[in-house]
Amino acid sequence: MINKIRIKNVKGYSSQGKDLNVNLDPTKINLCVAPNGFGKSSLATAFESLKRTRLEISEDNKHIGEKNQPSSLTLTIDGSVYTADGTKNEIAGYQAYVIHNRSRVDYQKQRIRNYVNVEAYLEIEDIDVCPVESPAAITYQINSIKSTFGANKKVLTTIDPLLRNSQFLYLLSNCYDDFIRFAAKKRQDKLNAILNKINALHGTEEQLRAQITDDFFTEIEEEENYVHFKGFLLKVVPTATCFDVFNTFFQLLYIWDHQKDTVKRACNRAHYERYKQRIDDNLKLLDTTGRSICSKELNGRLVVTYPHANDISNGQRDVLTFATELMVFKAGLRLDKKYILIIDEVFDYLDDANTMAAQYYLSQIVKKNQGNIYVVLLTHLNPYYFRNYIFNEKVINQVYLEDTMPVATQEMMKFIAFRQGLDKKNANDKALEEDMSCYIFHYNPQVIDLSSRIAAYAKPGVKSTWGRPAVFKVVLINELNKYFEDAPVYDPYAVALALRLRVEKVMYDKLGSEQLKNDFVETHKTNEKLKFCEDNNIPVPDAYFIVNAIHNSSDHLRENPVTGKFEEKAMVYKLQNGVIKNVLKKLFNYQEQALDVSTIS
Repeated sequence: MINKIRIKNVKGYSSQGKDLNVNLDPTKINLCVAPNGFGKSSLATAFESLKRTRLEISEDNKHIGEKNQPSSLTLTIDGSVYTADGTKNEIAGYQAYVIHNRSRVDYQKQRIRNYVNVEAYLEIEDIDVCPVESPAAITYQINSIKSTFGANKKVLTTIDPLLRNSQFLYLLSNCYDDFIRFAAKKRQDKLNAILNKINALHGTEEQLRAQITDDFFTEIEEEENYVHFKGFLLKVVPTATCFDVFNTFFQLLYIWDHQKDTVKRACNRAHYERYKQRIDDNLKLLDTTGRSICSKELNGRLVVTYPHANDISNGQRDVLTFATELMVFKAGLRLDKKYILIIDEVFDYLDDANTMAAQYYLSQIVKKNQGNIYVVLLTHLNPYYFRNYIFNEKVINQVYLEDTMPVATQEMMKFIAFRQGLDKKNANDKALEEDMSCYIFHYNPQVIDLSSRIAAYAKPGVKSTWGRPAVFKVVLINELNKYFEDAPVYDPYAVALALRLRVEKVMYDKLGSEQLKNDFVETHKTNEKLKFCEDNNIPVPDAYFIVNAIHNSSDHLRENPVTGKFEEKAMVYKLQNGVIKNVLKKLFNYQEQALDVSTIS
């Protein structure tokens, strides 16, 4: 496991360095969660800058004001420490590959008389797939091969069509070891024994073929490498007889001995063509842009180019680039190598359909993972989203990069979901739902105890004592203080509900008459309450409307009655964002001192 990552002087990380305790597991999807602004992209940049012999951090990617200071990336793996810096790379045993958003701003200049018109546009960087493999043709001269066969050389038939068959050449690379091992004398003796049997026969070509029976090849078919080759040939020519297999094998041994390098180049070209076709086929399936996006050979490289990002949707762009980069990564995998695959917030911006496509490609890598690939997803999304929507919970290793992490408690989620699950068609349910909304989930200076009515439902896990507003608000304020004090864990739902009560209380207190205050309380939904204030000449700060999305998502939580899982929304986890946190501190007038219940009562 990768236990710790230490980064010095890379973008958001200064020369003092920062330690990230991660415990990344090579057998799982490592979901590394941190808010925007934490430095996830800086972490990705550090890994992307790993070269074979050293860490190459450009001046632009160094911390502000520290361009002349050294940079380094250190990994603690199973207790051993490996460092890469400007002079060395002890992490070279792991090849890093980073997938991120490829959009960048570019511009065009156009001179019109004495004016220069500059038009900016969003460009998508090309994806460099691989070098172009040059075509290679195997020289085939059957007469030269026949000269080594013997008297009955006329039984040999041409294999020229196979040597022009891309599927045959694609699979032929798996047989190199078979050809090499047949250079051994004991295997050559078995091959020569067959030649002697065939050359001892008499008759026309047709008569000779009739006399060559399957038992001629009994001994050689005991050889593992010959059996392996036979299995390969039958995949391409399912009707091949025992003699057909021998005829092809004998001639290929000759070609291998005389044109080994050409054979390898021809096979490499077949692999390249298959790979290129696979990329183009997948792009065709995923391409909804109408632009016929495909791979192209440019300056000796195979690349995938895209239209300007302005000309296609974000979803189209993200899934196309993500799928292509995963295909490139998969193509370069080797069983004797170890890899670190960093996916920088790609999933955070995909729509539902494209998320499914992205999941498919990543799951293919996970299935083949033999403990030599660290798959790391950097995200600011709610981990629940990944556990229940994208990946099986068993394959997720959840890692929080920030010391403070939001962890929704079962008690809070069950209490919120209880109100949401009340049947509005039932009079008693509807009345309780309205009262919980009015006296518990929204600000109301009037206090009503709803605990006994909630207890009457006897819902497992639902705390009826929270039906007393005073008790419930103590819970909220305690979690809010944890949030402001950067405690290791806090409940984001409690903070979001405290945020709603605070916003509504502040605006309620600004209203000038009891009638307006009563009308405010009776107005449903926070957003409508804020509009009510503006309609009555009470200005509402823009920030109140912005944070409204957070607390609004917190109290519309449903529990699936079959699975018992909660249908969470990611917005409530946005509290980790540094800007949002500063807004809340100002809203609550937080002065580094613990708040009391009066701030929301």
